[in-house]
Amino acid sequence: MFGGTATQKFVCLPCRFVVRRRKWYPNGGIRCSKCGGEVRLIGSDFRAPKRSDDAGWKKVAELCHKRDLWYNLTSHERKMLAREGMFKHT
Repeated sequence: MFGGTATQKFVCLPCRFVVRRRKWYPNGGIRCSKCGGEVRLIGSDFRAPKRSDDAGWKKVAELCHKRDLWYNLTSHERKMLAREGMFKHT
């Protein structure tokens, strides 16, 4: 799915932590380095809110639960997040 050397971002919702990896593991081979829990692929364009931003992380969690991967976001959802500074709109 991901070729080349592009870094992908994964998010751990409980820790509010972003993990960056150059390789994607389809069977969940990437774990959070803080808690050891599962992380979700969120894409290279994701901009995490500050850890103290409860509303921002609530929105991230809602979108993660709504969709398995952020690559499936609609154009409207990407534009909305870009306006809020959480996602680079391309």
